[in-house]
Amino acid sequence: MAVLLGVVCAFTEANLAIHTKASGQYAFVMLYNIVYGFTWGPMPWLLPAEIFPLRGRSKGMALATTSNWIFNFIIGMVSPDAFAAIHGYFYLIIAGFCLFSAGLAHFYYVETAGCTLEEIATAFGDRAFMDEGTVVEVKEIAEVENKGSHESLA
Repeated sequence: MAVLLGVVCAFTEANLAIHTKASGQYAFVMLYNIVYGFTWGPMPWLLPAEIFPLRGRSKGMALATTSNWIFNFIIGMVSPDAFAAIHGYFYLIIAGFCLFSAGLAHFYYVETAGCTLEEIATAFGDRAFMDEGTVVEVKEIAEVENKGSHESLA
């Protein structure tokens, strides 16, 4: 995504015909939006639903979605003035945030794909699945919950 915004920035400063600049900017902003929609866009909606414990999930989701909309509002209010002041270089600032968030996700986020809710809870230190300081075997819990489901018939 950072590369796509870098290309948009290049199109704003390139010595090209106005139609070529506009088409290039439009194409790469659309590509950015598509990539964002399939990658980072759903994160404020999906990740909190997985990582918050059941007793606090609704409050956690409310906090996550509220902060998402607040920051969308801030970006919407700041972007026109920032773009007017520094032109296409504003995309480089957003590209920097993209690179920062990619590093943050790589080094600090816990992978939750293919994990049961019990495994995710244990990964985040939820004590509900701990027995006198030892972690209950969550695979056994998942197997008991899976018994009688369609997946166990295969």
